Formats: sequence, structure tokens, C-alpha cells
Amino acid sequence: PAAGADRAAAQAWLAGAYLRVFGPARADDLAWWAAFTRAEAGAALAAHETVDVGAGLLLHATDLPDFEAAQPLPDDPVLDPKWDAWTMGYPLEGRARFVDREVHDRLFDGDGNGLGAVLVAGRAVGAWGHRGVSGRMEADLDLFDRPTPRLREAIESRLGAVAAFLGYRELRVRDVPTVVPDRPRIRRPLA
Repeated sequence: PAAGADRAAAQAWLAGAYLRVFGPARADDLAWWAAFTRAEAGAALAAHETVDVGAGLLLHATDLPDFEAAQPLPDDPVLDPKWDAWTMGYPLEGRARFVDREVHDRLFDGDGNGLGAVLVAGRAVGAWGHRGVSGRMEADLDLFDRPTPRLREAIESRLGAVAAFLGYRELRVRDVPTVVPDRPRIRRPLA
């Protein structure tokens, strides 16, 4: 610990920052993310005025009006990048808010790294990855279910926007059974 630092105050500050970014969240989510004990997470969250919005999901009380006014997410696909802070912010059981357990291991590698996610209305419908080859972006796409033609076209359009942003002249999309890298894994404890 830094000289003169108040551990409890620092943990409370971090809990508040976590809620602002990842809330609503459970105390167990914070404990996993910050490597706190459950008691430390509970004490750190108790330093804030929170509201339980159901299932132990806590939100800053000041964020409640915005939370209640939120509209459902649109059905337009969103491409989250590998290691996105949002998908990496929760432990395994906390990820149920955006990915079904049956396909979880197609979105996270065996070391816990989040891969590129294809989200529709906030739920993972696939995983993606890319690499550059001679000025072309080659995108691998692992969709968990067969998409409608409209959804497939929208996903490829988003991939094209990523390719253009990264300066590639061309895009090639290939369907694959997984985008999880084929390498030995170090399965770390999830809790």
C-alpha cells in the first residue's frame, strides 16, 4: 500500500467508479473484477447510495432516473472488439446478462480473454476476429445461430466500416466454427 493511503477509502472510490462504468452490477462482480474479498466489496459498495434494481444488481441511486428512462437497444448489430472493457468487466456468472452459457466459450478463450463480440439488442449472437493480409482485412465470423439475410448484411456492413476505419482496401469475410485461437490454455480460477 502507498504510504498514507486509506485502503477502505480507495476501495470505496474504486467501487463507485466500477458502478459508474459497469452498473448495474452485483457485489460479486466487483469482488471478482477488483480482486476484493466479498466483505471488502460489500463494504466498498456500502459507502455509496445504491439501489437494487433486481437480482442483487446495484446501481448508483443518482443513475436510477436514467436507468428507468432507458429504451431497449435496437436490433442493429454492434461489433465489440477483443478485450472490450464491457465484456471483460464481469465474472463468468455475471456475463449471463449478455451471453448464454452454452456459447460462452466461443466468446471467451480458455484464459478468460474476451474475443470480438457480435451483439444484437445487447446479447451476443456471435464472435469475430480479423487479421490483415496484403492490404485486405480478413474477418472470421462465428455466428451462434443462422442469421437472417438482413442481419448477415448488417454484420458485413459493420465489418466493412471497421476495415475502412483501419485503412484496409478490401474485406473478405469467412464463416468459421470458432474464432478462439488454437493454442494451449491456462485455465485460471473464475472466482
